Amino acid sequence: MRRLLPLLVAAVLPGCADLGGPPNAEPVALTLPSFTATAPAATGWILTPGTTQAQAAVRSVGETRTLVAFASEEDMRALAGGGSDAALDRAAQEIRASYEGGRHRLRSFDITDAQDGCRAYRVTAEDAGVPDRAGRLYVVTAVGKVCVRPERNLVARLEYSDRRVEDEPPLPSFEQEAEQFLESLRVAGG
Repeated sequence: MRRLLPLLVAAVLPGCADLGGPPNAEPVALTLPSFTATAPAATGWILTPGTTQAQAAVRSVGETRTLVAFASEEDMRALAGGGSDAALDRAAQEIRASYEGGRHRLRSFDITDAQDGCRAYRVTAEDAGVPDRAGRLYVVTAVGKVCVRPERNLVARLEYSDRRVEDEPPLPSFEQEAEQFLESLRVAGG
């Protein structure tokens, strides 16, 4: 039996190992002219038709939850006249404003200096305008960062969000997936 145990473990263990995602799970790259960011490996990502300045990948989890990996870039000079701090401030104002009106009602918005040239933010907002779900209140939790690269006149924004019915608990893997996405920022040529 002692000789069979290692063989049994070797035969069963590969099927039990956590390989970082479900079988056939693929990461999805959001590629813009100045940078690339990669959504975590998972099945079901749909890359939406983007523009040269913004892209998103969307993944449904069950009937009432949607995860979104979003990336956008802007010319720093157009955003705030070229100053790094002014560009970060203006980008933060725009992000906050996007969750304050229309179908959203802002619950909380926190922003901190994340690293040189970047600010991290966390948003919680109500979303009353989910298509085909009239009468149900959804909550959006978004974790993101906005970074400036003055030498490239670049403002890069990454955001990972979870939209779910209000009474559903947060997705257990959300924080880890969001961190993985935010850390995936790769500026072209740098």
